[in-house]
Amino acid sequence: MPDAPPQRRDPRLIPLSHDHHHALARAREVVLALEGKALDGTPGTIGLDALAVRLAAFCGGELAAHFAREEDHLLPAYRAAGDAPLAAETERQHAHLRALAAALDTDRAGPLAERLLAWSRAITGHVRFEERELFPAVQAALDEGALTALGKILADGAGPACHP
Repeated sequence: MPDAPPQRRDPRLIPLSHDHHHALARAREVVLALEGKALDGTPGTIGLDALAVRLAAFCGGELAAHFAREEDHLLPAYRAAGDAPLAAETERQHAHLRALAAALDTDRAGPLAERLLAWSRAITGHVRFEERELFPAVQAALDEGALTALGKILADGAGPACHP
């Protein structure tokens, strides 16, 4: 039996998907930097220390705001709709990503290139999990009223604080 086509993203969840796009861009930036390339793929790159500083700022700003919107609004709405088996996994992944981001600021956690790559791989996997598993489950669990209320909150929180 062929795989079912991916479920179309409900427009009310799209602000979170936009955040995911930004996170994937940061993950790609890490991979390119480790390959000695700039964002456009040409030779030359930002130094790893400078990249770690930029990534830590992203994690403490835009990504922290994204996690807060999910943890304060998306996951409670999902849980309120009934059985929410993916909520705990989402929170576990958020905690892991926070720990990886915190490790960017210390030399005790191993070579910087390894720490950057670990964060890049983890955020990429996390985005895939949310886009392919969590969001479809949320869309299926929430009724129209709950999705509309959640969508308004997410749209209101998608301003300059999340997207510089």
